[in-house]
Order: sequence, then C-alpha cells, then structure tokens
Amino acid sequence: MPETKQQNKKSPTRLLVMVNVRYLWQKGNNFAKVCLKMNDSDEIDSKLVLSTLAIEILVKSNIAVNVCKKFKDNNSVEEIENAIGKKFKQIGHNLVKLFDSIQDLKKEMNIISIERVNKTGFVDEYRFMLVNERLPLIFKTLEASRYGGFSSNRDILTIVNRTKEDIFLERLSKITNNKIKSMFEYLKKDNDINN
Repeated sequence: MPETKQQNKKSPTRLLVMVNVRYLWQKGNNFAKVCLKMNDSDEIDSKLVLSTLAIEILVKSNIAVNVCKKFKDNNSVEEIENAIGKKFKQIGHNLVKLFDSIQDLKKEMNIISIERVNKTGFVDEYRFMLVNERLPLIFKTLEASRYGGFSSNRDILTIVNRTKEDIFLERLSKITNNKIKSMFEYLKKDNDINN
C-alpha cells in the first residue's frame, strides 16, 4: 500500500525533543504538587528532598527549552538532546549555577540572590532572597536533605514552616509550564509556515 503524503511527513525534531522536555517538567511538577500536599511538621524530610528535586528539574526544563530554541528542525533529535544533556552536566545539581544560567527565569521569579550556606557546621542549604521579602526562602542541598548530619557538609537544623517555599515551587512550575506551552505554539506555527 503506498504511503500518503501525511504518513510520509516526518515530525519536526524540535517538537519531538519538546515532548521529552514536557515529560521532564511533569516530573518536577509532580514533585512540587506532592510537596504542597505534605504536612510541614510530620513529613518535613520528604518535603525537603522533593522540593530540592522539583526546583532542579523545573529549572532544567526551562534550560532545555532555551537550548531547543537554538536549533532548527534540520538538526537531529540526538544532536538537540545531547546539547541539553551537556548543559545539564555543566551545571550539575547546584541551584546557584542553575538560576545563574537562566537569568530571565531568575528575574521572573523575583530572585535578587541565591547563596549556598554550608560553612556553619549546622546547615547546608540555599538561601533565596526575593524582591519584597525580608527573610530568605530556604532549600536544602540534595545531599543535606537526604543525609543530614552524615552529609559531607553537615546539616542538622531545619525550619519547619515551608509556606513561602511552597508558593515559590507552585509559581516556578506554572512559569515553566507556560514557557513550554509557548514553545509548542511557536513550533506549531513555524511548522505550519514551512509546510
């Protein structure tokens, strides 16, 4: 049976990559949603791990969109995904480097500064100063949230009230989702023009 023009048409490579980016966002969003449902006092350890993972994945989803924008559909999926993976490896799990690599998101989230504090022997965390906030938002490093006093940078102090951190996570997820939706709309429009 001969192929129709529709069956023979290949999907744009950036669109295929963006499907994976959206899946990455869904993972981060699911971590954030679980955090929002958790009790601050009884489930704080799980909340600390998941909130740090959620931030990392949501910011990396934004970075992936930006990397994808730099390519054209004549690039292979593998080329685009390798570039995204390379960028992720350069940054690692460091939340300061993550946000520094995507200044537009940092500005949209009203972040003035992010500082890693780990020299006190009691905490290993990131402190986010936001516009119009007197006190920083606190997110533990991934290692500290898992191992506490046995992490390479000891962490034995936890602030239990996480209301502002929850609001931050929810906002980050919404902004990231909107950015991904915009990219899909752009790619659809670009694909319609080129066909």
